Amino acid sequence: MALKIVKGSIDRMFDKNLQDLVRGIRNHKEDEAKYISTCIDEIKQELKQDNIAVKANAVCKLTYLQMLGYDVSWAAFNIVEVMSSSKFTYKVSCSQLQLQSVDAVLITTIINSVSLPLVTQDLSSPNQYDTGVALTGLSCFVTPDLARDLASDIMTLMSHTKPYIRKKAVLIMYKVFLKYPESLRPAFPRLKEKLEDPDPGVQSAAVNVICELARRNPKNYLSLAPLFFKLMTSSTNNWVLIKIIKLFGALTPLEPRLGKKLIEPLTNLIHRALDLLYGMVSKKNLMEIVKKLMLHVDKAEGTTYRDELLTKIIDICSQSNYQYITNFEWYISILVELTRLEGTRHGHLIASQMLDVAIRVKAIRVFAVAQMATLLDNGHLLTGNMQRNGICEVLYAAAWICGEFSEHLEDPMQTLEAMLRPKVATLPGHIQAVYVQNAAKLFATVLRKQEGTTDSLAAQETSQLLIDRLPLFVQSANLEVQERASCILQLVKYIQKLQQKEVEVAEEVTALFAGELNPVAPKAQKKVPVPDGLDLDAWINEPPSESESEDEKPKAIFTKEEPKHTRPRHTEVDEKELARRREARKQEQANNPFYIKTSPSSQKVHYLKLEEERRQKERSERKKKEKKKKREKHGRGRRADSGPESEEDITPAHHVDIVTEEMPENALPSDDDDKDPNDPHKALDIDLDKYV
Repeated sequence: MALKIVKGSIDRMFDKNLQDLVRGIRNHKEDEAKYISTCIDEIKQELKQDNIAVKANAVCKLTYLQMLGYDVSWAAFNIVEVMSSSKFTYKVSCSQLQLQSVDAVLITTIINSVSLPLVTQDLSSPNQYDTGVALTGLSCFVTPDLARDLASDIMTLMSHTKPYIRKKAVLIMYKVFLKYPESLRPAFPRLKEKLEDPDPGVQSAAVNVICELARRNPKNYLSLAPLFFKLMTSSTNNWVLIKIIKLFGALTPLEPRLGKKLIEPLTNLIHRALDLLYGMVSKKNLMEIVKKLMLHVDKAEGTTYRDELLTKIIDICSQSNYQYITNFEWYISILVELTRLEGTRHGHLIASQMLDVAIRVKAIRVFAVAQMATLLDNGHLLTGNMQRNGICEVLYAAAWICGEFSEHLEDPMQTLEAMLRPKVATLPGHIQAVYVQNAAKLFATVLRKQEGTTDSLAAQETSQLLIDRLPLFVQSANLEVQERASCILQLVKYIQKLQQKEVEVAEEVTALFAGELNPVAPKAQKKVPVPDGLDLDAWINEPPSESESEDEKPKAIFTKEEPKHTRPRHTEVDEKELARRREARKQEQANNPFYIKTSPSSQKVHYLKLEEERRQKERSERKKKEKKKKREKHGRGRRADSGPESEEDITPAHHVDIVTEEMPENALPSDDDDKDPNDPHKALDIDLDKYV
């Protein structure tokens, strides 16, 4: 007997375990079916042995093969035999196998002979994990007879002291209901109690079971609507919320009043989901996320929700300086598609994004100009929404981009005519002003092209076009539109006179708009360095002395003082008299024992000295901080250069060069201005290395 045990232990050393099976399948991709067939033959031989450990190892491999789609019903009796073992790990391996496809006569025989006594024994085990394994395994091979015999025991476990057992008992009851529907009526009160269970896992299990039951017959669960509404407004479990929403979707046709109650909580859930999207975005999934959001934008019925989606799309795409965008042509197309939304109040936001991308991403300007020219040609479709921040604000960006980057236009003359249409006069004043200003830029581009050809009359016709169309803008009620139109009209009239004399003026007109307009950093003004020799802390005018401030009396500016009859008006006193009175007053104060004497130096002079010392100290501390931050920045730069590359390094569709915001020359490198003086965490900025 001892030799037999030793021999079995030695044989086990050379048996294939689950890890060997998985590794072998991966190494035999070309003849996987043949290899698995060989493994199944080996498993059949292992199941014939008397050693329970060998059988348990074989069952583990059968579990993996069943996951791959292979039939393991031929080993049903051996699986139940291993499940009868007292060792917990063996039971766990068997509990994962599905035996629903086993022949009904065979499974009934197995259950009556082995399973029912074993499951009953484990359900009453003091070890909660043995009970849990029994419940898990029961869900895989439960039959109508087994459900009928064990329904009362499982209902008792629904009130177990351990949440682990209660959760599994609630979940297995759904399988019991399917096999033995008569158990639903006595089990329903306890199932309803589990919806208010203090353990969130048990509560989630009860919600899942009731939601699955409600799919078959939602009318039976209409009475639970108040309880589910309470759960939806108080629970933080996203999975539970999804299940409850599905349940309400089935109950709302039966009780229409539920729809009104669901508006606010559903809106909050949608906003939470949109907020989560902001942190989920990457270069790989950005386009897919925006595509899904655009579908919701098209289906949205209310303008508020649609505007919320629009804002979220732009926030997601523009976050971190367009970090996740690899194809800016796609982003421009998305912005143009958003202009087709009716009733939106975020036209200014779309326009600002168009301007920002066209200015800062040079590689996209050709595509952006073509799209903006199309918007200007179809501008009459966007002028219907004239409200504040309406979609007509997009025409502001379109006109500016076509004018500033007019060299990329295929047909600048057509765009110029579109910008001078009479319908433009109905747009808001600030948009008309941009139209007029950029029409002048387009005029310069058209002149340069026309003067390069042999047709000299074309340039004069273009000038005449502006002379005919601009008077409409000169009569505008907006002062800025009037001023710009008047100046440009006079300039064009002068150019027309020169053209009649056959003088080429294209170069001079183009020079008026030479140079690029790059974005300026918001804090550029604060970063302007102080010129040498300028002391901003010095007094511009010396403060008046104490005596002069006391003697001088402020004169009334807006009121006339009425003369007092009791006292005659005094005449102005000369400097000598003032000095004499001042000395007399000081002498009187010095001889008065009840007067508190001041220090020999004047209080004002003393204050000035203290103020000067304080400012010098602040300047020295500021210089020390600047030097320290310079050293830290250089150190961080060296460390960043040596770091690993991003795992999400996706090649962009074309070379992208984002123009940085302009700063003044010799700008200060200090970031002191970026710090919030009201930051509550500023008090924690303590040097822990200093001695107490």
